[in-house]
Amino acid sequence: MMSKTIIILFLAFLVSCDTGYKMHLADFAAKQDTDTSYVSSIIRNSKKYKIDTSVILKNKNLHRLISQIDTTKLSSSYKFANTPGSIKTFLKTISKNDFLIADTGQHFAAGCTRFGNEPFRQLTYSGFNNNFFLMTYKIGGWGLMEQIIIIKYKDEHIVDFWVGGSDSQLNTKEKILAYLKRQIIIGESRSSNLIYI
Repeated sequence: MMSKTIIILFLAFLVSCDTGYKMHLADFAAKQDTDTSYVSSIIRNSKKYKIDTSVILKNKNLHRLISQIDTTKLSSSYKFANTPGSIKTFLKTISKNDFLIADTGQHFAAGCTRFGNEPFRQLTYSGFNNNFFLMTYKIGGWGLMEQIIIIKYKDEHIVDFWVGGSDSQLNTKEKILAYLKRQIIIGESRSSNLIYI
């Protein structure tokens, strides 16, 4: 009798956890429309961009970016050559070694040994339209990491930017956004105390 009671209580707990998680997902979308404290990580002086890393590290712009991308259609690509020119230029200016990246499935320096000029990055997914760019990619070197980049732009000018890590291979817009929402709901920040591009 006692074990039946424990099992019933445990099942009730699981159902309430699942219901609570689904309610959090619904609340996530509603919160984005009423959030007036949105700030951008981009400060633009003439033609130069400066990144406010505290905005990224504290995820101050992440909720709004997710909400905006969630409601828009992106063209998917697995070749970096298809990336809009203004995005390529921006990534080159904020990264080391001109943001060299291999396309999906191409060889890259996944470990600490590099052969020739092979890049330390490999594209997993990119999606874009006239206002947003979303990308995941692997970074080799001392270890293998996966990064997520979100860029908002208008008329070829970068308006906002977020970057953070991922612990799984995310190769579609839907998987990336679901992953980020899940991490926000459970209170786990995907930006570390270090921004690495």
